[in-house]
Amino acid sequence: MILINDIWYEIYDLHDCVKIIKENYNEELAKEIENLIPEHSDQDYYELQGTYDDLNDDMEKLEDKLDIAETTIEELENRIDELEELSEYEE
Repeated sequence: MILINDIWYEIYDLHDCVKIIKENYNEELAKEIENLIPEHSDQDYYELQGTYDDLNDDMEKLEDKLDIAETTIEELENRIDELEELSEYEE
């Protein structure tokens, strides 16, 4: 809490401070401060970071599966080539 002009104000966040400044001091200053306050909270950023990390992990797993699939395709193509060569040899 903060005492201003013999009135106690409860402050929970920066928006409360801006409101007090607006009501008791300078409305233009309050508007400038509002422009400096981040649009998202730290919690929002932590949640976004968690989502990003999860998606990044999923992407790495998919890339690993893609690598395995590409290796399998290459092995199958090599085997097809070998079989075609054998087929041509037998003719």
